[in-house]
Amino acid sequence: MLLLSVALLAIVLLLGLQYIFSYWHRHGLPHLKPEIPYGNLRSVAKRQQSLGVAITELYRRSTEPLVGIYLFFTPAILVRDATLAKRILTVDFGSFQDRGVLYDKKRDLFSCNMFAAPLSSWRPVRSKLTAAFSLSQLRGMLPTVLDVGTKLEDRLGVAAESGDAVDLNGICMRYVVDVIAEVLFGFKADSIGNPEHPFYTIGEYCDEQRSYIRNVHLSSISRKVSNFMISLVRQQMKYRAKNDLARKDFLQLLTDLHQEDLSVEECAANVNLFYTAGSETTKATVIYTLHELAHHPEVMGRLVEEVDECLKQSGGEISYDLVKSMSYLDVCRKETLRKYPGLFFLNRKCTHDYQVPNSWLVIKKGTQLVIPLKAYGMDERYFPNPESYIPERFLEDTKNYDENAYAPFGNGPRKCIAPRMGIFVAKVTLVRLLSKFRFEATQELKIEFAPSVVPLVPKDGVRMKIHRRCI
Repeated sequence: MLLLSVALLAIVLLLGLQYIFSYWHRHGLPHLKPEIPYGNLRSVAKRQQSLGVAITELYRRSTEPLVGIYLFFTPAILVRDATLAKRILTVDFGSFQDRGVLYDKKRDLFSCNMFAAPLSSWRPVRSKLTAAFSLSQLRGMLPTVLDVGTKLEDRLGVAAESGDAVDLNGICMRYVVDVIAEVLFGFKADSIGNPEHPFYTIGEYCDEQRSYIRNVHLSSISRKVSNFMISLVRQQMKYRAKNDLARKDFLQLLTDLHQEDLSVEECAANVNLFYTAGSETTKATVIYTLHELAHHPEVMGRLVEEVDECLKQSGGEISYDLVKSMSYLDVCRKETLRKYPGLFFLNRKCTHDYQVPNSWLVIKKGTQLVIPLKAYGMDERYFPNPESYIPERFLEDTKNYDENAYAPFGNGPRKCIAPRMGIFVAKVTLVRLLSKFRFEATQELKIEFAPSVVPLVPKDGVRMKIHRRCI
């Protein structure tokens, strides 16, 4: 009887799985064949690839504009048409208002950040926090960026003196974390001088936790990280209240929201969001730009010439307007973000049935969509010769790309709230470093990304030799 019960249970389980993984076949959408129980993410489950790399591979295996895939047990649509993707994010946003990731106020308050929030909860928080990234705020943060940049310059100077190759990934991450601590949260971290500073080491722990399985399907974040962030927010709020301090920064805006109806846990969840997203994207822009420049000396030469000429005209002073005026620096930044976007992909959840334009297909409410930014950036249909680093493709006189396929920070109402800050800090950093140092590549151009994490983390770092320039 026991064996019969087990056999019947196994049969029911198998039939249930077959039903789940036949979803797209039953709905008549072209799809990639899944593997039970992984769907189309076996390599992610086995920690062989990052999710972004796996999504890009799925993109390359298909040709249809909309393709059915399985994110483990969840049916989703991979949007291979960049023009349609842009329409979904902008014109037809009303049918795709939510991201469809974990947001649970009852069981996991730390999942309740602005990124994950449904439209009704997202709108008031977004409206309030936007002020932290205004033009006046960018101008005001420059002295802090330059001050922390002096410590980065000193650290790289030591590396230049030693002649040894160094991993820019770790060094630049500490630098960006120090900038974020002071600019957004109002305290000094100095993890460049103290690599064991808790505000930096908690980020290393976050890297270990940021897998797709954890962040999207099971839990928003580990207990260690949530406890640290909650404690940090409480301490800073208490300190400011005790000393009657009111700064014009991100944490102050969260404090104001807390006095309205945002819990401490939700404030901490947003601190964690901006800590991880801001530090990773800004750091990546800097190190991948330097990596590409080191492998493309002709591009490096042209950019360094622009940096030197602009600094000569300004008497060596770096200002917001000076950085903004550097057109070749800007297209280098754009080309870096094409190859290494802040996110490999965007995800959206259909919130109202949606008739796909010029198609029989109706995307049903509740369906998950995946918009593969990295794959668009490496598709010849949109970016000719995509493996090559060609900043000139973004210059007006030599423009050679499809604008619909370029959205490194997303698009539409729910695009990244702070792209200007990340871009500005990255540009200031590149100006400073390129004016002082020459960077020599010590590893191959193609970078392997760490498996089972969402952002573009280099598996073996980005190692370079650094030389002081003779100016």
